[in-house]
Order: sequence, then C-alpha cells, then structure tokens
Amino acid sequence: MKSESIESLQAVSYSRGKAVCRYNYTKIARDNDSGPVTVIGFDYVMIDLPISRSAIIDAIINDRYTKSAEIAMINNKDLSDKGAAEYADYQAHRAQAKLWAEQILAEQAAL
Repeated sequence: MKSESIESLQAVSYSRGKAVCRYNYTKIARDNDSGPVTVIGFDYVMIDLPISRSAIIDAIINDRYTKSAEIAMINNKDLSDKGAAEYADYQAHRAQAKLWAEQILAEQAAL
C-alpha cells in the first residue's frame, strides 16, 4: 500500500497488534495552501507479529502479486516474450523485496 507523510517515520511501528513495515521511500514535491512542501512517499505492509525477514518479504511480494498471479507468471514464463518479461519483473521485485526486508530489520535493530 502507498502512503505519504510530512515527517520522517520509522521503518517499523505497531498498530492493532500488527507491525507496520515501511519501505521504498521517495521525496515528493507538493503544493498546499502555504506554498510548496516536500512530503515523504512510501509503501507499507502490515504483518503479524513477530516480525521476521520471510514475513516481510512475503508481505511485500503479496502487496503487488496475488498467489494466483505468481503461479500464472511461473507457468507462463516460457510461453511468450510477454510471459518472460512479466516473470523477469516479478523476479526483480522479489530481489528488491529481500533488500527492503534487510533495510527494515537493520533500522529496527538500530533503535
């Protein structure tokens, strides 16, 4: 899921018995009534406690792809150029999800 904040947020916070894990931060220029302002855009997932690397990775991947979409990409990767491209994008997202999970856990450990 995507969100924005005018202030810097920790990578992990807790809400309703779940961990809110934030990643993929970007600065976004916005105009408001007071003039231009920079906000922080980010993606986030909510996972059950306790937090683990695999749970974060699964949540990030599942935020973009359903399980049935994952299975379809795996099965269609060799059938067409489009299928191969979709599978390559999926694999790139999986690799990025692993990096984000490491960043989230490193920031949480530093607190």
